Formats: sequence, C-alpha cells, structure tokens
Amino acid sequence: IRIPKVVDWVGFEGEYPKDLAQFENWEGQGHSVTDYLAFTKAKLTSDHQKLALAPPAFALKDQGYRADRNLVRVIDRFFKIAREEPRLVAVFPYYWYAPNEKTARRGLLDQPRSTLRDAYKRFGKCFLSRFEARTCRDY
Repeated sequence: IRIPKVVDWVGFEGEYPKDLAQFENWEGQGHSVTDYLAFTKAKLTSDHQKLALAPPAFALKDQGYRADRNLVRVIDRFFKIAREEPRLVAVFPYYWYAPNEKTARRGLLDQPRSTLRDAYKRFGKCFLSRFEARTCRDY
C-alpha cells in the first residue's frame, strides 16, 4: 500500500507499549515502534507528506493514577524519535482526556501534576524549538 499524494500527514497507532521490551517488540509482532515508523515513512509518495506520532499519555487506576516509570521511559523513546525525524511535524498524546473517575485510565489532561505531564511539557517546548530557530539540548 502506498500513501496517496493527496494525504498530507500520516501516522499509526495501536495498543501502545507499556515498557521498553514492548517498545522493541510492539504488539508481539517482532518489530519495534521505530520499525513501524520506517515502514510508514517508506510508503510516503511525496516530499510534502509529513509524519505524526501519538505516544501513550495515561495513568492507570490500579496504580493510583500515578505515571508509571516504565511509561515515562517509553515516551522518552518516542520523544527521541520525534527530535531526530525531520518529517515528523506533530505529536499527539494518546489518551488525552478521561471524562470520569470510573475509567481505568486517566488521560494526561486529567493529571494536574505528574511526572508524565511534566515530561510532555518539557518535550513540547523542545519539539517546538525546531520550528523557531532555537536549539534544544534536551527536554
């Protein structure tokens, strides 16, 4: 399958990896998230086409809605890809909003102060610096 030239942005999603082992063997398919990004990039048909990522951005109820350290490590890998891939123009946190307490996941927006939310804020500033003629050593 090739991405039609009329499509400007393309990305992929699935059950997001919860630890680095799953990052390297996403959905048990024997390929890493980096591999899937390369597969997607290879299907682009025009120089104007750009890529988007949607890293995980939720905390689990059974962990008291704390951002799991493994998840922070996983999004650090997504952030590294985003900093290094020149065709990547957007990063959308997956699971941004959870409207009530009954859900098993709490989205990033619902975490007023967390390690995960702080990591996204630092990364956002760094990622945007690519487009503002500023530099970013690390987020």
